[in-house]
Amino acid sequence: MKTGLTYTGAGAGILAVVLGLTVIWYIWNSKPGGLSPLPPNSAQGEIGFASSYNAPRKTASGEQFNPDDLTAAHKKLAFGTRARVTNLESGKTVSVRINDRGPYVEGRIIDLSKKAAEMIGIGDGVVRVEVTVEAR
Repeated sequence: MKTGLTYTGAGAGILAVVLGLTVIWYIWNSKPGGLSPLPPNSAQGEIGFASSYNAPRKTASGEQFNPDDLTAAHKKLAFGTRARVTNLESGKTVSVRINDRGPYVEGRIIDLSKKAAEMIGIGDGVVRVEVTVEAR
């Protein structure tokens, strides 16, 4: 009587591909700023750098960008997600709605509208922040 599983031929190839993709997915999602979604009301948020941006165009969600709205661009959070952004230097927070994609500068995790950036003390530079999902 044989015990255990043995894979040969096509079965072994499929298993190797599935395992390889699983490892790649795990590595990709484990790096800072990876693609793993933040859970709603998470006590632990995503930490990185934020900046303000001006996009005189339609956002990726299709709405016209308005620098006076409390909105933001994020690489992975769903459009309409409410997120709390905390300036880790000053402790100031702002609640924003995700309506665009970005930022496209390495090391940054969120781009804030001018109004949202002003509320937490971001001038023309970048600030270290924590992004926590409030609601989806």
